[in-house]
Amino acid sequence: MSSISRYHSLTKPWFLSLAIAAGILLWLPMMFNGSFKALLVAPLTGHLSNTIELKTKYTGFFPLDYFVGIMVGFFYPATSAQDEGYQYFVLDAYSTFACGFVWLHTEASRPGQKPKWITRITTLGMLWQTFGAAIVLPIYYIIHLEWSSKSIVWKVTSLDRARALTPAFLLGVVAPTAIIMAPTWMGPDYRSAEYHQTLVAIFMLSPIWVTAIQEVATIASGWLRKGSSPVDAKARATWWIRAVYLETCVVSAAGHLYPAYKIMTTGDPEHINLTRLYLPSPFTNPSGINDVLVIGSWLFLQFDHIIISLSSLSWALVLLRRTKLGEQFATSTMIFSLLVGSVLIGPGATVSASLYFREGFLGSNGERNY
Repeated sequence: MSSISRYHSLTKPWFLSLAIAAGILLWLPMMFNGSFKALLVAPLTGHLSNTIELKTKYTGFFPLDYFVGIMVGFFYPATSAQDEGYQYFVLDAYSTFACGFVWLHTEASRPGQKPKWITRITTLGMLWQTFGAAIVLPIYYIIHLEWSSKSIVWKVTSLDRARALTPAFLLGVVAPTAIIMAPTWMGPDYRSAEYHQTLVAIFMLSPIWVTAIQEVATIASGWLRKGSSPVDAKARATWWIRAVYLETCVVSAAGHLYPAYKIMTTGDPEHINLTRLYLPSPFTNPSGINDVLVIGSWLFLQFDHIIISLSSLSWALVLLRRTKLGEQFATSTMIFSLLVGSVLIGPGATVSASLYFREGFLGSNGERNY
């Protein structure tokens, strides 16, 4: 077996291990520290804590409202600026998580036959909102890498779908995230708890908003470009795909660098530091935190962020190894570059930059250039 074959034979066990580890690390600590039970009880009592009420009615249908209440109860502490350090961490984590919508929608937009789970991005998105992207994404990467290793991977040839990714990302991901994270800059008293919880409930439907905006923008693009040359349209489609990768790179890097700046310039190093923000501590709570829901959601998102980053960087590495760059650079060099990029501009921006370069090596009209 060649070294490349051995290399690729390890990818499936690696991603599967990450998915299993995520299932354990995300959910078991919540069950042991009491936060999972607190989430289940909160929609029934209508309280997140002694001082914060939980909105319990959204649709009037109890089973659905109960589920929404659980989700809101989880994400409310992460977005309401109850703890400044937690808010900075969540901003960084979301900046990585948000890029995934563009990565997956781009792969779904490529021509040719694809497994159903490569195209069902809305369903995948709702699954990762519910159970954790750290569980769902590694499984998606397994399916994607198996498909792309056996099929010709083409550039996106639909100009309309390529164009639509930019408004889908900016309006379906960036804008809702900026709105929901506003207390980071405006303070915890910027909006009422009930109003913020309503926004969180709307935010949880981001996978649906992204898909809906993309479909509407695709139709609108088709109307606007009637009569243009099909050949020219294919070339411009590539330009738009690479442009949206750059957009995600810039947005994600900003979401990574802002918390880094705050950590370096903080006047409260006891509570705003790398260890407290990013390092999971299943057996000790973050200093100054006693609320079980804050403890549980923070720990969950710390593990979520780590495994999303590891799996996404690994996916990017495999894809880059399949291009001509794999012949020009050693695997160790690529790994080092990805790790340095993750530290400097964040894992989300690093993966987006990798996909930008990969796009230049993909063929069009069925021609495989790598």
